[in-house]
Amino acid sequence: MKEFLLVALFLILKAIGLVIMGALLAIGFAFGAGIVTSVKESFKRVQRQRKEKQNDPAAESSAGNA
Repeated sequence: MKEFLLVALFLILKAIGLVIMGALLAIGFAFGAGIVTSVKESFKRVQRQRKEKQNDPAAESSAGNA
């Protein structure tokens, strides 16, 4: 009887541990995906700013020459 209770307690604690591990893993994936998305958006913003900088001087110089 005592062994049965110990096994049951062990299995319950193991199940709780697995649930907590799963939750932490899900949080980790969500956090990681957020960082990746943020980096992608920053990269796109920088690329857009570079294109605007390249287009602005060309427009000013062509307008100045005309």
